[in-house]
Amino acid sequence: MAKDLDKEREEALNKLLEEYQTGGKQRLKKLRDSLGLSQKEFAEPLGYKGPAYQAIEQGKVKLTFKLLAGVVKTYNISIDWLLTGEGHRQRDPNRAMMVEAIIEKEKAQVDHKIELLEQERNMYKTLYEHTKKHMENYQRMLMTSRELLKHTVELNVKELEKFSKGPQEAIEESS
Repeated sequence: MAKDLDKEREEALNKLLEEYQTGGKQRLKKLRDSLGLSQKEFAEPLGYKGPAYQAIEQGKVKLTFKLLAGVVKTYNISIDWLLTGEGHRQRDPNRAMMVEAIIEKEKAQVDHKIELLEQERNMYKTLYEHTKKHMENYQRMLMTSRELLKHTVELNVKELEKFSKGPQEAIEESS
């Protein structure tokens, strides 16, 4: 069920990105122009070099969620407006706080899952080490048992040899 939900989210986000690929670049340019910034000035706070951002704005390179998130956060722009052109351009602070809270909750859940996976990995590592140690001990015991069995067989063979010689010879040898 969780996988289906994740797949639905991914499909919805990809659909939004596809819509954005067409109209979003125009909104990005419109935003940059309204702020009176060059491509270089607009791109630097987002972690992009001028030519890389220019390629994005010209449609030569697809937009990424990283860039969208950077624009939303850096320039306080509504993600709805940026993706669809609908709603107010400026970000609603209450909605922004709600989204950030959801993101923080998701991050905490991911961190918790990572921690659980680390614990599970450590548990399996410990289990492997113990199993390896027990197998080594078992092999030593098996070797010892084989040696003991061999020794016992040798003693039994000697005893049988004594008895095969006859009772008088066996008595003489043991004295």
